[in-house]
Amino acid sequence: MQLRKIQLVSNSLLNWLLQGKDNSFNLPAHTKNMICQNIVESKSFYCDYEHKKVENISLEDFNLHHYADHEEIIEIVNYLKDKKGLFSHFLIHGSYSDLKIVPGWSDFDSIAIIKKNILAQPSKRQELLNTCIELDKIMRKVDVYQHHGIQYMLEEELNSYPDLYLPKDIINDTKCVLGNQHLKIMSVDSKSYEINRLIGIYSLLKESSQTGVLLHHKKNEVYLVENYKNIETMYQLKYFLCVIMLLPTLWLNNQGVYCKKKDSFELIKKHFSNKELELLTCASEIRTNWAQEINLDLNLNVIPMWIRNILGSDYLARGGKLAKIFERKNIK
Repeated sequence: MQLRKIQLVSNSLLNWLLQGKDNSFNLPAHTKNMICQNIVESKSFYCDYEHKKVENISLEDFNLHHYADHEEIIEIVNYLKDKKGLFSHFLIHGSYSDLKIVPGWSDFDSIAIIKKNILAQPSKRQELLNTCIELDKIMRKVDVYQHHGIQYMLEEELNSYPDLYLPKDIINDTKCVLGNQHLKIMSVDSKSYEINRLIGIYSLLKESSQTGVLLHHKKNEVYLVENYKNIETMYQLKYFLCVIMLLPTLWLNNQGVYCKKKDSFELIKKHFSNKELELLTCASEIRTNWAQEINLDLNLNVIPMWIRNILGSDYLARGGKLAKIFERKNIK
């Protein structure tokens, strides 16, 4: 069965609200209630799939002792101890799951699964909203340049789970901070939406290469521009570099290959030359050297010279070129 657009729109609305996007945390209470009620009503239209494939997933064990040097993770885990009434599971993936962490660069990748009927109960709904505000504050301590929030989904969505959220093969490698070590999901096909997401990234990169401005993830009303014309855009540049490093994973996903981001860097070399991947190599080198090289006040948002030396010039133009290369090559 294919993912229904109403579920995708409903989930996007849920994350817009709970991640505080566009200052949504400060919306009037009655507006938040209307949004939640709309999401609750939408569930009946996307949770009635038939002939779904049931999959039982075993999650990796989470050991808090492994995070002794990461106070923010400990703070999140301790905060979640009293939130078992709100979330059925809280999963972490990416660098903070496999502990391949680059301090100051690795962002906090997580999925919070909201228990059934929480949004339908006014008191629980408000508790959830307050909890998400606090979780966002703690999460931002992990990486001041983090460009995404905690990913939220409803427990009911496990009955119509799309790989668009996080591929099933990758869920096996997540660690469960809250909830038990097992997850039962019923899969739906989200292939067309995965393709659309990749096409959207291609379009963004190609457009920015033509205009010299990356019209995404602005900070203080400022976007990333070509050739360091404004060096106070490290947050914006990190988003650009993260998108470049995500391309191999998304491209491989659309070829039917699901893997971790770190594994995608090697797998992609089978299909593209070193010359074609030169921008990806630069981005990866910056990530690798980040912890050793960064010595500035991160809150200044300044692109340091060592990054400029590695990345070089015309990065937006090269990003557009890379997007065209990926778009034109398909191994199927």
